[in-house]
Amino acid sequence: MATCKWCNEGGLFFFTDEDGLCKKCALKISSEVNSKLRVIKESDDIIEKTENIKTVLNRTEVVIKYLSDFIKYEEKGIKVLNMPVEDTISGFCKEADEKLLSMISKAHEVSIMKINEFKSLNAKFKEAAKFMNLSKMIILSIEKRDNKNLLLIEKIRLFNEEVNRLSEIQNDQFKKENPVICPYCNEILEDPPKTKKKCPSCKNPVYFKIDPYTKKQYYLTEQEIEKIEKLQDRYRIEERFYNTFKEFGLDERYFKKRQTEYDKKAKGNYSPFAFINAIFNELTFDYAKRKDYSSLSSMYHAMAYFLYEFNIDRGHKHNFFFYLYESQKMDLYYQKQTGFKEKVQIMTSGKGCACSKCYELEGKKFTIDEALEKMPIPCNCSYI
Repeated sequence: MATCKWCNEGGLFFFTDEDGLCKKCALKISSEVNSKLRVIKESDDIIEKTENIKTVLNRTEVVIKYLSDFIKYEEKGIKVLNMPVEDTISGFCKEADEKLLSMISKAHEVSIMKINEFKSLNAKFKEAAKFMNLSKMIILSIEKRDNKNLLLIEKIRLFNEEVNRLSEIQNDQFKKENPVICPYCNEILEDPPKTKKKCPSCKNPVYFKIDPYTKKQYYLTEQEIEKIEKLQDRYRIEERFYNTFKEFGLDERYFKKRQTEYDKKAKGNYSPFAFINAIFNELTFDYAKRKDYSSLSSMYHAMAYFLYEFNIDRGHKHNFFFYLYESQKMDLYYQKQTGFKEKVQIMTSGKGCACSKCYELEGKKFTIDEALEKMPIPCNCSYI
């Protein structure tokens, strides 16, 4: 009497194949195994060709996972591979680890070379951190496996230690060649501040600041920090604006070029909000020429919210109402452009959430032309 090795069903007239599987289970297992073998083969080919360590790690994890899925069949005596699954995983990991060792060795050589060549201490630290993060990623991936390659882990840790030691030596050398001087008494600061610290000699507070545009580092007096803090504030405003509007086609190189031009033109009277308003007008003008009212509506609303957030965060009093008004207006033009014939209805956020003036208009209907003529909403309230 035959019994299926997988589903355990059997009987006097029950038939199984040479692997001991019924027709239904044989078909199901064959389909799953073939599907996973295709992914394994594809991953193996990618690992062989790629020069990206992250790709090797990700694909190695996929192959190990899929091969491990075959163990459940092997435990029931169902042969799916030419050799035991554990041996197949070990053989694959050995080849993948040889590839990883070759790649991390090259990355180590390049990192050492760059640390020695870079003149900027910040660039040296960044390169060292980049290599150490890469090493950590490999070690974490290997440590997830059942058969950890301890020799490879140890080699990578030695690479790490060498890179870290070199960056520390270069740091000490840089400090000797470029000592940090107290801006008050001109004494050398052996342990420079990371944010703010009193000078051991004159007891005055020394501030550490970075120019966000040039990335230069400064150690300043209390009287000197105002200028660079304004610069940092300006940078944050402009960066926030760029991140909000890059989805509308604001090019980074163009944005930086216009920053430089505006800075020269301002002659010391630079206003970040005047600058971003100029850029916003250029963007909207381009969309207006194309009569892209849908995008214009989104852009005006994004600008309204951008200013509203600054009012909340900083206690500013920017008038975001104009942009809300234009956003609604562009939306109505878009509805008209698409041939919308029905009336539009005002829907507020409800009693207690909308202002009393807006709530009075709840449910009222207008034709597109009536709405454009009257523009009953938004009212000039503090809600957005």
